[in-house]
Amino acid sequence: TTSQTLRQLDIKRYNGQMVPNRDTPRHYNLVPEYSAGAHDYPDVRAISLADLTIEPVFLTPSAYDEKMGWRFEMTDQMLDGDPWLIYPTPESAFKFRPAFFARNMFEPADINEIEPAKTMGEASKNFHPKLNPLAFAPVIAEMATDPMNPGWDYMSTTKSELSHLPLASLEAWRGIASNPQALAMAVLRLEIDHSFAERLSNEMSVLWESIRNTDWLRAIEYHRAWMMTLVQLPVEHINRLIVDRLNRLGDLIPIFEDFTEELVIGGRGLQKAPLPQMYQIWHMNLRRNHGEGNWPEVLAGPLVKWIKSNETRFPWLDFSSHPPFINAVSIAPLYLASLTLGQTTEDELGEDKDFIRYALKTLKDFDRNDWYAPIYKTVLVQYALREEHQNDWHDS
Repeated sequence: TTSQTLRQLDIKRYNGQMVPNRDTPRHYNLVPEYSAGAHDYPDVRAISLADLTIEPVFLTPSAYDEKMGWRFEMTDQMLDGDPWLIYPTPESAFKFRPAFFARNMFEPADINEIEPAKTMGEASKNFHPKLNPLAFAPVIAEMATDPMNPGWDYMSTTKSELSHLPLASLEAWRGIASNPQALAMAVLRLEIDHSFAERLSNEMSVLWESIRNTDWLRAIEYHRAWMMTLVQLPVEHINRLIVDRLNRLGDLIPIFEDFTEELVIGGRGLQKAPLPQMYQIWHMNLRRNHGEGNWPEVLAGPLVKWIKSNETRFPWLDFSSHPPFINAVSIAPLYLASLTLGQTTEDELGEDKDFIRYALKTLKDFDRNDWYAPIYKTVLVQYALREEHQNDWHDS
């Protein structure tokens, strides 16, 4: 047997919690989980989410209590009504989850009086976790098709200046992660590297296969056109820059493992292989390699239901002679390749998207290199991924 990492957890422990004082909203208490020592002194900043170009504010504790911790008072500058994010610096010995502050945060709000946001700063002002959770959606929809949208400068600042914070603490990243077209554009426009792409996967439950090949094609086209306005280089050179950058993400975003040049430049890409025959060969290897081991069975029911509803596409697939515990792993790459091709949706597996994405990652990681990746690629290679025959079968 070979050693394989099935899942890696990055667990960060906070030393305490920054909480507002409802009686005096201008005051916050940084409450420690345990008695803090002198070396645990917090280094705290606040940044305006409405305008990230404003220099962050230094916050100095005005008092300390063994039970209530440090008391912070928001500065006059922070009383402008805009939303502010209170956070520890990377160097702070005392870590806490970023906290939100706005002067009127405890006052009733009439969402009907709010105009739809046109900028990320306006969306930050309009956002409310319960009353207006989709405040960023219209802005991000515009960004998805426009690399010149100022919202990308906003996101670039969060990526460079606030990268030490959990991505989930920034609603702007939640909005990007929930829009596949914008996420595809973000990979190109923000020059997302492998490390940051992995963070999006781990922290924001991003399932890269859920971005359709057509979404990647549009993002690549918009990005290439934008780059040609910035630099006087032949299109061939720009294409090569894009291909090289995306190829570095191949082991995380599987469509870029062998299909990048086809998406960016054109051509047939990988040689077509017969899916039924290749599936049977790799499936026998999968069974032989893992035997009666501990196969993950999450989503087995929904995936079996999905494959039955797609019998016309996979008429050669028959699990009647196989034990039920292999079903989920056996179907996962077919489903995820179909998701990338826009032939199915996540909703077909259920409503709990976070659980579905976790489960699919578990199924992928069971045997990623010798089972999942080859089958995923073989499904994709059956289709033309670009030009007028997108997602049509290649001629045999």
